[in-house]
Amino acid sequence: MADALAGTLSAGWACKSVYQDDTSRYAAIALTAVLTGVAAQGSDTGKGQALVDQFCAEAQGSADQIVSKLNTIFGNAVAEAVLGDLSKQLAAVGAAADVVKCSCKSEQTTIGLGSEAGNCLEEALCWGQEQLGWQSCGKCEVRPPVRAVCAAIPESCRKIHFKDWSKHAECQGIGGAGSIFSPSSKGSYKDTYDRYGVSVVETGDGTLVVTDPGQYACHSGITYCSCPKPMVPKWSQVANPGSGDNKYVFSCDCPKGTHPGKLTADNISECLCDETNQVASFGFAPFGMCPPPACPAGQTRLGGDKNSPCVTPCSDKSQGMAFDGSCCDPVQMSNCGECCAPDTVPNVKTGSCEPRPKPPK
Repeated sequence: MADALAGTLSAGWACKSVYQDDTSRYAAIALTAVLTGVAAQGSDTGKGQALVDQFCAEAQGSADQIVSKLNTIFGNAVAEAVLGDLSKQLAAVGAAADVVKCSCKSEQTTIGLGSEAGNCLEEALCWGQEQLGWQSCGKCEVRPPVRAVCAAIPESCRKIHFKDWSKHAECQGIGGAGSIFSPSSKGSYKDTYDRYGVSVVETGDGTLVVTDPGQYACHSGITYCSCPKPMVPKWSQVANPGSGDNKYVFSCDCPKGTHPGKLTADNISECLCDETNQVASFGFAPFGMCPPPACPAGQTRLGGDKNSPCVTPCSDKSQGMAFDGSCCDPVQMSNCGECCAPDTVPNVKTGSCEPRPKPPK
């Protein structure tokens, strides 16, 4: 919490000298939490903020004088609850007045938890409320893991620079709400301050990507995406307006020979076969994930082979069809599936056709 607050509070000029060392830094954070808590507790009447403003206007001198002023303005309950530790922190700081100036400035610039800075102070406010014996913020219930959107990126979009995707209708949804992002082109990432992380796990069935919200689990929760084989896991760079950092989005792309269709219930793309536009089969598929196009009405694929031509079945049901689509009496069919000509007969040993023996004279 202290690191998150420091990132917000140190931005103010009033805090520049205070944040030179950890002792004054943490004293300022603690005092800011107290002031913010007091102001928020009386926000409906304005009394809380008025007390804070009075303290900020009158608090001067040594650490003991400042703690005494806190006690006088905010009352004994506050002093007993939180000022014991705070007085020790202030006593260890050479320039306690600078800490007060920093904390008062920070409280003023972060009034209202609707602002981005106010959100950073939310945990400090909750801490202050609990220490003061006011209503507790309570412990959040981390929401269950949620499937992220990991739609496939169309091949046509990969031929366009990512900064131009917004100009093309088929590419505009890339990196939309619910996607998984990482500052790393390989996906795996762990933030130094335990604010965000991405784990990439390869399994026998495919790739599992999971986000780790770290200390912000109560707010964002865990998201994940399961990319099954033979779909292709990819990290693609996307635009990151307002930042000089790279940003990559995870997608579960369709394998070669297929293209993305609609989004499935698993938040990955349906893959359609390029030749037939039918849904590819990633399970048991004797003819491959993309079966050949259906034959015209009245025809069948020769031998059930997907690479064989479509032929018309023999009109005479008593005849058999050879591998070239011709029909003949089964007696004339060789072991290799060839219809022997009328003047030849099948040789059961060689599997070929040979001249018909001449009748004896």
